[in-house]
Parts: sequence; C-alpha cells; structure tokens
Amino acid sequence: MAGNIILCSKGQAVASQLAHVLPNSLSFYNVLCITTPANTHLPEKRTWQDDEMQAFEAAGLKLQKWDIAEHTEDENARVLGDADIVYVTGGNVYYLLEQMNIKNIKPSLEALLARGGTYIGCSAGAAVVCQNVAVAGDLDDVTKSNLKDFTGLSLVPFNLMVHTDNQKYAEKIAHLIEKQRESKTPLITLRDNEAISVHGSIIEVIPCASSV
Repeated sequence: MAGNIILCSKGQAVASQLAHVLPNSLSFYNVLCITTPANTHLPEKRTWQDDEMQAFEAAGLKLQKWDIAEHTEDENARVLGDADIVYVTGGNVYYLLEQMNIKNIKPSLEALLARGGTYIGCSAGAAVVCQNVAVAGDLDDVTKSNLKDFTGLSLVPFNLMVHTDNQKYAEKIAHLIEKQRESKTPLITLRDNEAISVHGSIIEVIPCASSV
C-alpha cells in the first residue's frame, strides 16, 4: 500500500502537525470525515467529536461529514473514491466495525491507500483498522452492535490500545493490556497526546503537543 495511515487517540494531538506530515497545503485535499462511530451517543453527548473536528478544520482541512450508516454501499464507495483523505472519528469501535462490514468499506479504504491517499483514525477510527477490535474489551459497549466476529479491517499488522493515560479507565486499560501479553499480535499503546504514522512496514511517531 502506497498511502499513509495516521492513528491517534485524540485528533487534537495530530491536527496541528498535519501540515508537516502531508506534502501539500491542507486546503488542497478532499477530506471525507466519517462521523458514524458516534451514532451510539446522544447528539448532546458528542461534544468531544465536535471539538476534534473543529481542531482539524482549524488546522486547514475542509471536512465533508459523512455517515456511512445512512448511505448505500454504492453511495459510500463513490464518495470514498473521490477522497484524498478519509478521517474517521472516535466513538464505539464495535458499532463502527459492524457498519464498515455491512457497507463493505474495506475495499474502498484499500483503494484509497493504493492511490497514495491518507487514512486518519482517531480512537475507534484508529482501532478499527487493526487486527482485532476485541482489544477494547468493555471500554466500548459491545451491545451497541450485533458483532460476532471481532476481526478488524487489518490494514495494519498490529492491535492498538488508545487513551492509555486516561485515569478514568486506568485499571481497565491495564487489565486489557495485560491480557494482550498472551497474543502473538503486537500491541501498540497510545496516550491522548500521541500519534503514529504507518507507511507500509514503517511505523513512525508523529511529534505532538505535550497536552491536548
């Protein structure tokens, strides 16, 4: 895959660094922002998503907001085919994976990367492209989906644990990380102010603000 995959816990951490990561002016890119992961949250409980999207817009990206759950497979394929960047927000990773499977999104993301595009995933949007989303355990409510197979999109060769410095979930996260020690699949952990770039077999840390 020739494209670039950027993964983070919070979009605010990486938004201000995109101008240094991407080769062109940020206003150049056609950006599809997939808001679907937050569908499991009440609209008034999505302020974190609004803050994240605003950070990307303040950095210079022009976002076309799109909910894959509301559109047909063909409609989704069309808009994904026109995108230079696909940015997927946080939310419920189980619901997100289920909708991506139902709408057959993976081939469009593979095509995006094959043509040199960029995928930006934040929290659930980051975890969904990994090998298995069950790493998230009960940090997300699995009952918000009917998911039975937790195999991720497998666009990267590892699993991801996000928000590892969130004290609210510290005990749960520590337990989930410990469980992964028995797995043969590598686990990468990300604090809220950390991000990585995956380009083929090369994984690089993106320097981010010390706090977000």
